[in-house]
Amino acid sequence: KDYKRWGEGAKGYGIATIPCSLQDWTADDPQWASEVAAYGSREGLPLMLTMHTFTDGGGGFQRQLSVHSSDPLLLAACCAHLEAPDHPAVLEATGDGSLHLERLDS
Repeated sequence: KDYKRWGEGAKGYGIATIPCSLQDWTADDPQWASEVAAYGSREGLPLMLTMHTFTDGGGGFQRQLSVHSSDPLLLAACCAHLEAPDHPAVLEATGDGSLHLERLDS
């Protein structure tokens, strides 16, 4: 739905907004994660993120984030940063810093 790119080279990253859940996207396109990674490689972006926005069965607005990198150290650093309990975005989203990332291998 929307895509933004920032930086160049080793500091470049891209973020795409996807208007469905990770589960629905996976059901529709089981290869989506490898396609995101391939796009990042083609574009020379060491980090790709997808932000998923959707309404759940109860009518509540939900968000999910996926983080992709061919560099395991960069991926680990990004995830550790996002999981930090004092990260402003985590505090705003959760109220208590209780964000925990789940690894999903493609």
